[in-house]
Amino acid sequence: MAVTHSITTDVYVVEALDTVGNVLAGLAASARYIESQISFNESVSNATEEGLGNIVDADLARGAAEVTALQVQQQLAIQTLGIANQRPNALLSLFS
Repeated sequence: MAVTHSITTDVYVVEALDTVGNVLAGLAASARYIESQISFNESVSNATEEGLGNIVDADLARGAAEVTALQVQQQLAIQTLGIANQRPNALLSLFS
């Protein structure tokens, strides 16, 4: 009877070890999947951050171009007024 009890116990131990091994294999697979998802999410986050940075840079460049264009327009307007103000004086000098 002791031999039968020992064999039965051995079977239970082997089955328990197999179950533990299967559970550990499942956990390892789940851990690899989670790691791959973390890596993917980090890649998406980095790409999004870079894209947003590029959008901000482009927006700043556009704003700078608009400011430059307005400054050029202002300078041209000042030059035009200067030329326009010189014309009457040139005509008056002809009559002097």
